[in-house]
Amino acid sequence: MCGNSTSRFGNIFCYLATVSLEFNRCKKILAEEAFNQLKYNGFKYSYTNTKSRWITSMPTLIGNIDGYPLRVEVERGVLRILADVNKDQLEKRHMAKLKEIFGKKNVSYDWLGVALIYRRSRRKDLLYSSVDKEIKQLVNFFNTEKIDSWDIGSLD
Repeated sequence: MCGNSTSRFGNIFCYLATVSLEFNRCKKILAEEAFNQLKYNGFKYSYTNTKSRWITSMPTLIGNIDGYPLRVEVERGVLRILADVNKDQLEKRHMAKLKEIFGKKNVSYDWLGVALIYRRSRRKDLLYSSVDKEIKQLVNFFNTEKIDSWDIGSLD
């Protein structure tokens, strides 16, 4: 639909339609039972890029468990729970162990730390208790391995 548009209006329309779809997809995924419960357990809604005139704001959840700041973001239909940790203390052996615990495709490096990844297939029939258990398991791993949190604070 949008790929063949040659007019400026058509390009703007396609951009707005794409952004709207991504925003709605993001809200829908955050409203899924397993993740919706996070807001009743210390996480709060926040919006990314609120000060930008050029990048559209997207809803996220932000929380803190045992001193580790966590963000829940959705991008292209994939939900990620991001733990902001000191990456200087994060070694390859740590990531290997995390991949062993959570599964190779369910954890990854992120710009500011480590992300638990929930693709559509993994979210199917997922319960909040499972998400909560994985978050606590991740934070416990950081505590055990003495990997410090890194509070990014007001980066926006």
